[in-house]
Amino acid sequence: MRTDSSPDDAILAVPAMAVGIVMLTVALATAPLLPGWADDYGTILVALAVAEYLTAATASVWWGCRALCAAR
Repeated sequence: MRTDSSPDDAILAVPAMAVGIVMLTVALATAPLLPGWADDYGTILVALAVAEYLTAATASVWWGCRALCAAR
C-alpha cells in the first residue's frame, strides 16, 4: 500500500468518492431484495458478493478521502 499521494491522485479523489457513495446508496436501496437473492442463489454466495461489493465501495470512498486530504 502506498503511503504518499501524487498530485495526479487528487484529480481522481472526488470522482472516486462519488462512485463509492453511489455504490453504497445502491446497496442500501437493494437491501430488501437480498432475501430473494439468497433464496435463489444461496445465502453464502449472496453474503460473499455483498461483502465484496461493500468492501469495494468503502475502499473507493476511503481512498478518495485520503487522496483529497493528502493533496491539501
